[in-house]
Amino acid sequence: MKYLFNTLILLLLFINLKSYAQTERKLPIEEINFEIGEKYEGKIIENYKSAVKIGLDKEVKNPKHFFENNVVYLFEVGGGCFYAGIDEISVTLKSNNIIFIDWQEPNEPCPEVGEMSATYGIVIISKKKFPNYKTMKLKYYYENE
Repeated sequence: MKYLFNTLILLLLFINLKSYAQTERKLPIEEINFEIGEKYEGKIIENYKSAVKIGLDKEVKNPKHFFENNVVYLFEVGGGCFYAGIDEISVTLKSNNIIFIDWQEPNEPCPEVGEMSATYGIVIISKKKFPNYKTMKLKYYYENE
């Protein structure tokens, strides 16, 4: 009986840890052309036809295949006082429907060199892994949690 109880506890612990690990997932991102990002930031692109319409098909390899399997959310980070390199940006899926875009913006006065350009990118979402992609919302590091 004690063995069964211990096994049950371990099983529940494993299930709990697995579900916790699935509540936050790192998502892949890629930098895209400034003009596309500036005009379409915050939009979801679900298919090849929509990607061609805005020129996003030129930003990914094998675009027909890519958009059969993925959707992308376009995002913008940085600009104004500071530039955010794509490698400084972290994107996490929280609670299965919040795409959280994080960047550690420098906490210092703006440099006197003028405005920096923003970084525009795409968050890549697998249609198979996340069939609920239409319910996902972008949330930025500067928005209240």
